[in-house]
Amino acid sequence: MTTEDRLLIPEGVLGPVAFSFVLSLLDDQVLETAVRGTLEARGQLPAGVRDALNRALDAHVRVDGFRSAGSAPAPVILRQVCDLVRSSPHLAGPVIRAWYETHPDLRSAVVALLEERQIPVREPDELAEPLEAVFQRSPVTDALAACVEDQPNYDPDIVSLMVQLLSGKAVVDDLETQDTGPLHIDDDLVVSKVLQTALELLAQMPPTAPEWEVVIPEFSASLANLIEAKKGDREAASELSSLLSAIKEEHAGLLDFFQCDTGCWQLEASEPGFPFQQAHEQASRFRELLDEYAPLHDRAPVAAEEMARTARRMELLPRILEANNVLQSMFSGEEPATGGEDQESQEDLEPVCSGGTAGGGEFVPSAGERESWELTESAAPIPPCDVEFIRDLRSYVEDLEEENDDLEHENKGLKEHVKELEQQLYESRTNQESLRWAVAYRDNPEEPEGVPDLESVGAAVALAKERYPGQLLFQLNADSDAEGSGFKWPEQVWNALLWLATDYFTSHLGDHPIPNIDEACREACGMWYKTSQHDTTMTQFRESYTTRVNGRLIWLGEHIGKGNSFDPRRTIRIAFDWDRQLQKVVIGYIGQHQRTAAT
Repeated sequence: MTTEDRLLIPEGVLGPVAFSFVLSLLDDQVLETAVRGTLEARGQLPAGVRDALNRALDAHVRVDGFRSAGSAPAPVILRQVCDLVRSSPHLAGPVIRAWYETHPDLRSAVVALLEERQIPVREPDELAEPLEAVFQRSPVTDALAACVEDQPNYDPDIVSLMVQLLSGKAVVDDLETQDTGPLHIDDDLVVSKVLQTALELLAQMPPTAPEWEVVIPEFSASLANLIEAKKGDREAASELSSLLSAIKEEHAGLLDFFQCDTGCWQLEASEPGFPFQQAHEQASRFRELLDEYAPLHDRAPVAAEEMARTARRMELLPRILEANNVLQSMFSGEEPATGGEDQESQEDLEPVCSGGTAGGGEFVPSAGERESWELTESAAPIPPCDVEFIRDLRSYVEDLEEENDDLEHENKGLKEHVKELEQQLYESRTNQESLRWAVAYRDNPEEPEGVPDLESVGAAVALAKERYPGQLLFQLNADSDAEGSGFKWPEQVWNALLWLATDYFTSHLGDHPIPNIDEACREACGMWYKTSQHDTTMTQFRESYTTRVNGRLIWLGEHIGKGNSFDPRRTIRIAFDWDRQLQKVVIGYIGQHQRTAAT
């Protein structure tokens, strides 16, 4: 496949995509080699796979002199099959499923690498389903690059086919040009190609696809919202640009005085997501402060007025510097610098003179002294002050403030101690109740009552809460969606919860150990059991892999599930953990997929 034949599309997901689309991107020689090997190996394929392939060939390929295309030799039908798999998903599916069986070594290597990278691997009966299109760099494209490097004996496109088939992701970007930089969206030609490609992908979908009911309308609504958001950003950027220009024009001298780096006020270089509205509000505050400071900047003609000006300047100076600091940080993308020691040194400034060298002119009061003077309502000029007296008074006030801080700290410690005692009392009572349930269950274990008639996953959860309050504790986190789950086999969810409340529960009490817990889970509910959550994934997406019980953080390291597709009707996960303190199974997540870098 040449670089010109590949697509470079912005990051995102749009699907599903038929495997015929992936095959249409293959080089002719690579595709012909793959199809020839598959057709020649028909006799060694599993019976079900071989029969499905022959039925598809009979339905789509016509060969003179043969009653059915499925019985024709590979060279006779090779050209027709190569042409048809690029346009017919109904033929491409069986062909690629059969091709999958002819490469056991490559298949095993790809499965191992995907599982190592925590990327879900599709089951064999899911391989004919459509794929999700992945654009730009993603965990799947990284895995593909690693597979190509680890399998030098295979053509890179053949490795790519196996990765896409097993991951369920159609990689439609150019892996060889990923490191050349981001897409320049100001290029009208590139943007037009992107949008046209998206429309072509949508046009390939059948009208009966379930994505037309939810996924695509939601995408359309998101696109409309994005258009409105960008329109708002454009208007805000225009207003902000006008405001910044006005500040530069009105206060050029003050901007130099405060060492404002106006060169970074470049809206054209702003990153996506730049907070135009917040920047406009901050620039407005900055302008108001400069407007207020401007008439005070020059020295007054008389001492009394200069003292008043100096007091006001000392109030405005730190506020202007802080406002400029925040505004600069918005454009630079860095955290605004805090006052730290510089702020303290400003507050502790020694008296200075307004008319020359320090120590020879009028006294400039500190912020604390000005506050004491503002308590007087006299409009008369501020009288001269005893500097030593003011310093002694300031020291006394600081001692009182320190004593007050110590009392507040002590009071805070007492409150925290009371809170800890209340939490210990609550946990003690909870533990007592949990142990009572555990002992009662051990003496009189409940017998399952058979599979009830359930309409939804939510109904199964509600019934489990009612029947097994002593064994199961449902603390579903915010990522869960048990009530809204569209999983079409709620009875399997019920059987999984029943298994957790009985066999799994008693095994942790020490009465009935389970030698093979995955096998026991599959026999009980038809779903698999795993404890292979990756530490990096759990830490990165901790909201999906944790819950809280009585203020304690519980990591959900075990899960039961079925399916690996993005169809909520066929995929579900139940994440949980055994709580030794409560002697219960804590269930913290029920939904389609817990978050990972791949999902």
